[in-house]
Amino acid sequence: MIHRHNKKFFDWGRPKRRLENWGKRKIIDRKTKNLFSGVGVAAVTALFVIGIFAGIAITTRFLRQAIETKISQNLVLNIQRQTKQQAGSTVQTTLNQRPIVAVSSSATSVTETPPPPPSPPPLNLVYTSFTDLFSGNGWLDSGSTTMYRDDNETAFMFPPKYTWTQLSTSDVNMFDVGRQALEPAGVTTKIVQGGGKYKVLVYAPDGSEILSETSTPIVSNYPGQVGIGGTQNDFVVVYGAYWGAGARITSVNNSWQVQDLSQFFGIRPMNNGFQPEITYIDKSYQTNQSYRTYYIWSSTPNNPKLVKLFTNGTGQIQGAVDFSGILFTRGERSAIFGRSTPLSTPLSTSDVNRLVAKVTDASSNISYYQFADEGFDKSRPRQIVSANLSNYPGTLYSATITNLDLSLGGGTASFFFSNDGANWIPATQGREVNFPNALQPLYWKAIFAPLGLSAQADDQWNSPWFGTIGISYQVKY
Repeated sequence: MIHRHNKKFFDWGRPKRRLENWGKRKIIDRKTKNLFSGVGVAAVTALFVIGIFAGIAITTRFLRQAIETKISQNLVLNIQRQTKQQAGSTVQTTLNQRPIVAVSSSATSVTETPPPPPSPPPLNLVYTSFTDLFSGNGWLDSGSTTMYRDDNETAFMFPPKYTWTQLSTSDVNMFDVGRQALEPAGVTTKIVQGGGKYKVLVYAPDGSEILSETSTPIVSNYPGQVGIGGTQNDFVVVYGAYWGAGARITSVNNSWQVQDLSQFFGIRPMNNGFQPEITYIDKSYQTNQSYRTYYIWSSTPNNPKLVKLFTNGTGQIQGAVDFSGILFTRGERSAIFGRSTPLSTPLSTSDVNRLVAKVTDASSNISYYQFADEGFDKSRPRQIVSANLSNYPGTLYSATITNLDLSLGGGTASFFFSNDGANWIPATQGREVNFPNALQPLYWKAIFAPLGLSAQADDQWNSPWFGTIGISYQVKY
């Protein structure tokens, strides 16, 4: 029987040998050789084969990684080169499409970043507009408005200053003298009709045509009568009809200058039409015709009128005041006006224009009155405040003053917008005002401040004349 000794792993190759004994004695003996000749040889062979394949695999892996790295580097370089070329061509194209801009030689190269586009307005905006011709108080805050509104001329101005005083019958002679020479000597007019229009032609004292059928601004759709008043080189022509017209004609350097005054003779001042009569007053201390004041009155029975045209110290008529609704409130049948002194008599420097009127009342009784025109009340600033203009359910986004029919004389005007009636934002014509608060209403306000009587000698005769305002505004939903 063969006895096998159970040995642990460390018993193999007994007797034990230390490391220093290696090489002194044979390590491979017969038993060891027999072991290798059996299983050991096979194991060693297997390990050898495994090592060879592992080495081949490792070598192959390193070679593949090296090749892939090289390919990747070449690919990246090619992509970078192409990207640079494309970027260069794109920049060149962009520069070619821009205008050439000159820069300083000391400027450094800076990467240009285009500014961000402006923020577009909201898409849910409703655009609308509003115009007030001041024909009534419907769009005004009457309680807060202190400027004077002329109901017939439909315009705002400083309050007119005047007195209307009854005189004794002894003033008849003064009145008769004052009415002399109202019309400029030698100036004639003619009415022609054609194409459903009535046109007024005007001829100079030498017979030459000042206003022809193709050049006259005095045109109306209604039949009427002509009145003329002034001097040969400065006079006013008025066509009195249901809808009237008029012009001021002046001679400047032997050339006729014509100003259209038709806006002052609409339906309301005409009151169904009348025969116009015209007189004027110059200041004795003023030789410049810029300070001439014209007065138009009616000689038609049952339609007494008195309209004043003022120049604001310029060479043009700048505004009008209709005193008819103030003076004639008791059913007067007529009022014939004239200067209180002859044309040849200089006026005093008291800055008062005086007219005398022969008034026939409703009972045909005749009385005499003096109308003393003192200009305008400019003792303090005054204002116009609107009512709410916006009835849209959305909130107010912005507003712009688009139109102003405004003549400034002897004063200044400042405009404002508000959407709460308490906080006011300054506004100028043509400039959009944006509102920070999301509120619904829209109000406008104008403040008129006088220059003061010390600004110029005749400042009391000048006043802003404000006839129209146009507003556009946007509501956001």
